[in-house]
Amino acid sequence: MGEAEFGFNTSEWFQERILLPFFKQNLKDIKDDKDAKAVSLATATMFETGANRWREFDTWPPKQGKDVVLYMGANEKLLDQKESKGGSSDYISDPNKPVPHSDKVSRGWDRPYMAEDQRFTARRSDVLVFNDEVATEDQTIAGSIDINLWVSTDQSAGDFVVKLVDVFPGMDETTNKVDKETGNRHELVRWGIIRGRFRNSMSTPEPFEPNKPTLVKFELLDVLHTIKRGHKLQIQVQSSMFPFMDMNPQKYVDNIFKAKPEDYVKAQHKLYHSEQYPSSIEFKVIAH
Repeated sequence: MGEAEFGFNTSEWFQERILLPFFKQNLKDIKDDKDAKAVSLATATMFETGANRWREFDTWPPKQGKDVVLYMGANEKLLDQKESKGGSSDYISDPNKPVPHSDKVSRGWDRPYMAEDQRFTARRSDVLVFNDEVATEDQTIAGSIDINLWVSTDQSAGDFVVKLVDVFPGMDETTNKVDKETGNRHELVRWGIIRGRFRNSMSTPEPFEPNKPTLVKFELLDVLHTIKRGHKLQIQVQSSMFPFMDMNPQKYVDNIFKAKPEDYVKAQHKLYHSEQYPSSIEFKVIAH
């Protein structure tokens, strides 16, 4: 898909191993156990990106695994414990210069953005970046990813986009030479957005109180992805993804579709990473 490589023809595998057996199992009479065994399917058959293979599970998400919490910290770090000191990172979100959804220039949105290299956003001053340490062994993330952001804004509205990114090593692990094709690639694994007014209720929107730390929680949809040895996990936080998502005025209005030009204002958004206000991500890691 676009710049991403999945190792083999995944569609063909799906059609032969999942789709056809499913139709046989549900649309044809199975008369004996031998036939039943031939078309039996696992409860969940998932493609594991990163490792590029199909895996079968009795339940989804898997019951067995280790719960991991990573805290956002100073110096663009992801930490395994809360920062003991108070700290925060901030950026200016400008509706006139939104973060684009893709590095490509187009009139709409392109499907390949879903696995696109994210270095073009990591370089922007209105995108916060947090990196885990380089993985010393394969780490397989399975299921949804819970996002817990302690944020504030000097305005009264704002959106928050979180991206899970797989950062490739710059050198080939076996030859120790510069990898010219995928070296240091920042591959988008999953992203999600919450419109700040709906942080507590999707039916009862509410503004932010300016400069007041507020907890914003949401989840990134399920993944089955392996951060391979030598790679590292990265989290990016931003407040626009245009034109995939419409721009938030950042001055609270009852109906965003009736916002006036003067309602679209710059906002300084702040993300806290302290013991009192610990912004974090939570996910489950399973055996590789």
